[in-house]
Amino acid sequence: MPRKPFALLLALAVLPATALPAPAPRPRPAPAKQDDVQASGRTVLLGTWAWTVAGNKVGGLTGTDVWWEQVSDTERNLVPQGKAGWAVLRNKPFEKVGPDDLRKASYSTGRLPGSSLRPGTVVALRTSDGRFAKLKVVGYRDLHDTSFPEARHLSPEWVRLARGKPNVKEYHLEVSWVLFKSKAGK
Repeated sequence: MPRKPFALLLALAVLPATALPAPAPRPRPAPAKQDDVQASGRTVLLGTWAWTVAGNKVGGLTGTDVWWEQVSDTERNLVPQGKAGWAVLRNKPFEKVGPDDLRKASYSTGRLPGSSLRPGTVVALRTSDGRFAKLKVVGYRDLHDTSFPEARHLSPEWVRLARGKPNVKEYHLEVSWVLFKSKAGK
């Protein structure tokens, strides 16, 4: 067997890596620095209850960020409270949304229909105290479902009353969320 083809293959194999141009790297937006994040988590917003992102607090009448309004068995809305506002973010995955994206969003203070909040939807939230958060809809829980941690806030009487009624689909809203330290204008 002649050795010349082997020598040629060997010579090609040891050529420096710079012999062929590498594709130019694609610019990627820098993910949010951990220093920018104040808190994060996963929460179930109870039907007819308000929620404050800072502290992940359910209930309360003042200083809350959103109210999960139940108009009927099929109509519900995420309603900003106080100075809070929302914007649905399209074409950008939740993990890639950072404080700059949230600052640039156009916020509404009107009701956000629940029909717009399908699993995977990403929502920018300007909190009632002017901070920024991002939410991602994980899914929904039925009226009769009390298998999640936030259900501990429901009184036994409320649970008994709710279970005595027909079950309502998509009654509680489950979200993943990240609250950033920066405030509007900073």
